[in-house]
Amino acid sequence: MCIRRTSTMTETGASTEKISPRRWTLEEDTLLVNLLLSLHVDGKWKAEGGFKSGYLVHLEKLIFDKMPEAGLKATNIDSRLGYLKKRFNALLEIKHKGSGFGWDDGLKMVTGDRKLFDEWCKSHRDAKGLYRKPFPLFDAMEEIYSKDRATGVNSNMPLDRVDQETNNEIRNAETQSAVEVPNEESEISKRTLDETSNRPTKKKARKNKEIQNMQKSFEKLMGTMLENSNSQIAQLTAMLEGPKNFKTGLREELGKVNGISRNNILTLLMTMAESDVAIFRDLTDEDEKYDFLGMILARD
Repeated sequence: MCIRRTSTMTETGASTEKISPRRWTLEEDTLLVNLLLSLHVDGKWKAEGGFKSGYLVHLEKLIFDKMPEAGLKATNIDSRLGYLKKRFNALLEIKHKGSGFGWDDGLKMVTGDRKLFDEWCKSHRDAKGLYRKPFPLFDAMEEIYSKDRATGVNSNMPLDRVDQETNNEIRNAETQSAVEVPNEESEISKRTLDETSNRPTKKKARKNKEIQNMQKSFEKLMGTMLENSNSQIAQLTAMLEGPKNFKTGLREELGKVNGISRNNILTLLMTMAESDVAIFRDLTDEDEKYDFLGMILARD
């Protein structure tokens, strides 16, 4: 897909050229991530915290061999990887920490209560627009980034949390090294204090841990109850509304998506299932609608 260029005239009459943002296809995204995964598995381009310098230029050559008509450059690849990594990090955190809404590991998308998800997005801006939006690249990107960056810690932890934990460990080590070495007199006093207070301290720590475990269990139970309640309300609403043609008005809606041909619209009208139509109507971003319809056409 070519880069769009538009020309404007300055006050002096000179023509200036403006380059519009490039629109990536699902096929290009898939090829990019698969090639990056091959570099990750091969190991020759791996470095601490990521990849060696020059890997973007190497990716440019690999993509050109597979898809020369795309015309992708290292700068395009760097920008797209930054965008995909932000969405992956947001989904990874939702998968392991989303409260009140769920994660469908088969469809690779966020499900559950829309209002709770919108509240989540207020403090997690990178998650905006991901509700019921399939992200088929999730497993490959988890193999590339999550497990590699999380060596020695929880592999399910989001990448920004891994960096935070690493920084905390460094600060703790610096704090400990800055503590003065006690003299013999103070050491004796310290041992005496430890001997008199050791048991009560351990008992208190066990009690605090039990309280924390109870709180976590309660939060998990409340989340499950809320999710079940939302599901029951949705089923009751569907029963009260009665049967209806879910494709009513779909022809007009598909025609508003730029880049979808008339033949593709007819194919979509015949092949889209009710779940596909529901996801399509929930999407608000035009690029997301275009990518989702492309997935359906490729699937069929």
